[in-house]
Amino acid sequence: MSKLTLFIFPMLLMGLATPLLGNDIEFEARTRKVAQSCVDATVGLLVNMKAGEVSCGSGVVVSPDGLLLTAGHVLGFPGSKVLIRYADGRICHGLGLGVCKETDTAMIRITDPTPKGGWTHAELAPDQSAAKNDWMLATGNPGGIVIDRPPPLRLGRVIEHNDIKILTDCSVIFGDSGGPLFDLQGRVVGIHSTIKFGDHENADVPIKIFRAQWADLLAGKNIQSKSGVLAGEKVLSMESNSNLMAETVEEAKKSLSPEQKQDMIQMLKAKLGEQLKGFSDAMLKTILERVIAGDTTDNSKVLRPTAEDLQPQAKKLDINNPAEVKARVRHDLWQAYPKARLTEALVDRLAQSGRYDPKRDDLAIPVGLNELIQMGVSLGNASDTPAQPSISPKSRKQAEDVVRMFDPMLDRVRECSAIIFCDDTPSQIGTWIDSSGLMVTKASELHGKITIARRTGEQVEATIVGTDEMTDIALLKVPNTNGIQPIHFTTSPALLGEWLITPIAGVPLIGVVSVPERHIPKNFSLYLGEENTNSIAKTDLLMSGKPSRRLDFPSAIQHDCAIKEDQCGSPLLNSHGEAVGINIAHHDKTCSFALPSWLVLETIKAIKNSAKE
Repeated sequence: MSKLTLFIFPMLLMGLATPLLGNDIEFEARTRKVAQSCVDATVGLLVNMKAGEVSCGSGVVVSPDGLLLTAGHVLGFPGSKVLIRYADGRICHGLGLGVCKETDTAMIRITDPTPKGGWTHAELAPDQSAAKNDWMLATGNPGGIVIDRPPPLRLGRVIEHNDIKILTDCSVIFGDSGGPLFDLQGRVVGIHSTIKFGDHENADVPIKIFRAQWADLLAGKNIQSKSGVLAGEKVLSMESNSNLMAETVEEAKKSLSPEQKQDMIQMLKAKLGEQLKGFSDAMLKTILERVIAGDTTDNSKVLRPTAEDLQPQAKKLDINNPAEVKARVRHDLWQAYPKARLTEALVDRLAQSGRYDPKRDDLAIPVGLNELIQMGVSLGNASDTPAQPSISPKSRKQAEDVVRMFDPMLDRVRECSAIIFCDDTPSQIGTWIDSSGLMVTKASELHGKITIARRTGEQVEATIVGTDEMTDIALLKVPNTNGIQPIHFTTSPALLGEWLITPIAGVPLIGVVSVPERHIPKNFSLYLGEENTNSIAKTDLLMSGKPSRRLDFPSAIQHDCAIKEDQCGSPLLNSHGEAVGINIAHHDKTCSFALPSWLVLETIKAIKNSAKE
């Protein structure tokens, strides 16, 4: 789910902004035209599954009478009761219809009376409407259903597309599962299914698969066969039956003779049937041998990565070899989260629930909120979460001609900002606000001796004019700044779906306005089906991270440029090269915050006035 390069980039010359030309304006206009309707049709889901479990995910309403599509792993079972929350805060109720876990498809019907004019919904795209390199919009509820935050909009391109899945580099995380992927006409082309870590690619189930199963899904069937849709794809999944298997094994340990225990594999198959589908005899044998032998491994012991865990995977995964499967799980998680706290028990559980695609040699690991908490991962912590590149290797190769167009302009654009060092260590970015050497940046990260790296390589010492705690802004004064190019701020508000650029070293970060300007509270409150829901402490900690300040701003623009921690203080530009704000926080790989230009200008004025007193 890596970021991408759009067909736009600002050219700043003599302080004047050069607008886009040709199709660039058309693409941005189309994005803005459909942005609100895409968000409006996206819903958050709370599903009461069997055994008292509650599943949280996303979905999209696709008919005026209230039919809704989501992922099979979100709904879980036909007949599940569902609480549905629209972007505008409306709450309604639904009933799970059909589910196919092999294709990860599901359908829900809203059971509340249909309002006049029908339920807010989106149209379905034709089966073959998504093609490689097409621009797409993703919505959903990253991290869960957050009160006072509509489903954020995110932009991406199609990396690969076939009858089984659509791979894009739109950024999504847990909570987005089941949410829609839209084309630039606002039509649903896919449903978020597999969320990946290392390469930031996520897979969506194409609408073609939903159409092939439509009658069965509408009839409320628990679809067990692939019906030719995914022929040849092997699935390695324990789903929710690991507890059932463990209970069966424990029961056998107490009641079976040693001879009978050797036949446990066949006995388990006979008892659990379809629930063990996809598990090889070799994998079952390994699991059973451990349990039967009374394995004394300390499953709570934190594992340490080996050299092999940190190297690229060279050979194709043998899913019949449990040791290889677990090694792949460890490898993928440590590649994505270098400081993840993994235990044998956690690796075992994730290995048993992975879904394997032999064509791509890809093991998709369903990691949810509980697993992330166990791993000690903070989604907003740059030391735990891999920095999201502006272009994935695949996307960059596909768009080399587009990137090449921007290269001659990058040096001129970057004159608006410079790297800030704290005690000789790169800390963040500062944005020039006038030709006298005044620079604005993030205040809470400043410490020690502050120097600015000039383009010539020279480092010039800077002094702090003043700071503002409410906005986390600092104003710096840098001497000997001849030739700098100050940023030009716009007073126009950033609108939903508007394209944005953060000009940094290398490839520029490109995204859209995900959520229009709003107050960002100190803690996010999740909607859990209650009218008065307090913040969930673990989730707040997980989402906000430490030590950098990522929340608690009087007003901020949410966008999906996915800046890194050390890119705070950089300018956020619109397609005309004007600054709509200053990047102030990296929250997670789907979300960054920027203080709007009006607030930045007011804060700078207040700091200057205080400095004169």
